[in-house]
Amino acid sequence: MKDKIFIDTNILVYAKFEEEDEADKNKIASEMLDALDTKPVVSVQVLNEFASVLLKHKVADEDVQQIVREVTEGCVVFPLNLDIVWNTWKIRKRYGFSYWDCMIISAALESGCTILYSEDLQHGQVIEKKLKVMNPFENAGK
Repeated sequence: MKDKIFIDTNILVYAKFEEEDEADKNKIASEMLDALDTKPVVSVQVLNEFASVLLKHKVADEDVQQIVREVTEGCVVFPLNLDIVWNTWKIRKRYGFSYWDCMIISAALESGCTILYSEDLQHGQVIEKKLKVMNPFENAGK
């Protein structure tokens, strides 16, 4: 059975928004996403955070909309609901992560993903015996 992949905001940011000082991460994130043999999952939260980052970098509204549209065409978009909100609090209580990271984890679990690509959490950690955190930049520059 193939792993179902959830993509955190930071992976999209590195893949889609190029900055000179993050060229290595841009290359790694872009190649990783291109190599996936199935559409990854993102939540509405991820799309909103991604748009917010682009806007903070002064990307024009029309361009942000187009970039987000392109992301949604290449991903499965998972909606947020009250079950995710309540599970977010359970995960936060158990693991002590930030609320927003817990919401990402909750959406990944609820959507049936087995891998969460993120640089914000501990590489290799398994959450709820179901979801493995993978940091694609773990060995970058080593």
